[in-house]
Amino acid sequence: MEYRVLTIEQKDLILDIERKSLATLPEVDKQMAEWKAPWRAESLDHYLKTRWCMGIFSEDMQTIKGYFLAQPLLFVEGYTQNLWVEHLYYENTDIAKALIELAIRYGKDKHLQRVLFFPNAIFDKIDVPFKLNKQTHRIEVLTTKLGI
Repeated sequence: MEYRVLTIEQKDLILDIERKSLATLPEVDKQMAEWKAPWRAESLDHYLKTRWCMGIFSEDMQTIKGYFLAQPLLFVEGYTQNLWVEHLYYENTDIAKALIELAIRYGKDKHLQRVLFFPNAIFDKIDVPFKLNKQTHRIEVLTTKLGI
């Protein structure tokens, strides 16, 4: 597996991957689902320019095995620097675990105080070497010495 910061050049690749997951829906339902999806085109235009999004690629770098969309949030709930992970895409639980650990380590390396994840059922299926604070509307990982 190869890790890489995602850029706008991967936008079409991401859209293709995500649209495949909607393939069984009627056309109208596909459009409605995409309009509110965190990976919709205008969302990717924003997130991919921030350079806070990461992907896990195949060895030949042609296929995305998983990725996350993220951006820093400043001055939220008394914390100066947060990393908000809006969306995770993964092919399997091993990729999901690697992405979650990557986001947390990325936040730590950039000296952010915490990483926030949008709730996802995958957190109940994997173990990560960090303390997860699971809440109704998010999952929080403190990345400072006080939270580790």
